[in-house]
Amino acid sequence: MYENNREGSQKSLEAAYKQQDLIIESRTRELAELNENLQQMVDEQTKEIKTTQKQLVHAEKLSAIGSLVASISHEFNNPLCGVTNVLNRVQRKSALGDGNQKLLAMAIAECDRMKRLIQDLQSFNRPTSGIKKKFDLHRSIDEILLLLKKELSLKNIIVIKNFSEKSITVSAVEDQIKQVILNLLQNSEEAIQTSGGTITISTEQKEKDCVISIHDTGTGIKSEDMESIFEPFFTTKSAVKGTGLGLSVSHGIVRGHGGKLIALSEPDKGTTFILSLPV
Repeated sequence: MYENNREGSQKSLEAAYKQQDLIIESRTRELAELNENLQQMVDEQTKEIKTTQKQLVHAEKLSAIGSLVASISHEFNNPLCGVTNVLNRVQRKSALGDGNQKLLAMAIAECDRMKRLIQDLQSFNRPTSGIKKKFDLHRSIDEILLLLKKELSLKNIIVIKNFSEKSITVSAVEDQIKQVILNLLQNSEEAIQTSGGTITISTEQKEKDCVISIHDTGTGIKSEDMESIFEPFFTTKSAVKGTGLGLSVSHGIVRGHGGKLIALSEPDKGTTFILSLPV
């Protein structure tokens, strides 16, 4: 009987040990999974923090550049107005030959062009000087596409419209938002360097924002250029095609409306500009 009791106790003890081992093994697996999940969360949070820091540094950089550019623009604007006034007076009062008249007209035209550039620079820092009003976003986009119809058709570019089923009403300075969308579409058109391509425009209504996405099948943007595309005077185009002000002015307009403008791109895979605005 003693022997039987001893064997029974030993089997019970072995069973208890086995059960304990199973529990320990299960807990170990759970701890490993928790540790893996925790590490993943830490990695994601670290990545998010680095991205946020990068965006903050970029925003501060743009803000500083905007203030500097506005100040310089103001200093250039005063003497330019003086030069333009003198040239206009000479044109009205002087009896010049045809050759000199053409040169004078060319000089005045160049002064006017410099004035427009200065206004664009000032818009970078003061983007919402106009009056905000409610307007139909889809109608405005259609009007811009109508303006670009000839350029797009010449390059056999197909425009795909993925508009939200419901109309979207935005409270903003309409001509400024049109300027932004026009600039983004022109960039997309120029990025499609060969004949044939696609530009897809999508709109979406969220709780407090509307999102406009413009994707092209163009050449894309190099990774080393992505951080600089919204900076004034930065351009990958030739001097004949661009001044490097379009995206920086657009960024300033969107920021002044309380919105966001970001770009996603890979070389040879096209570019997507995502514009969000409060409704």
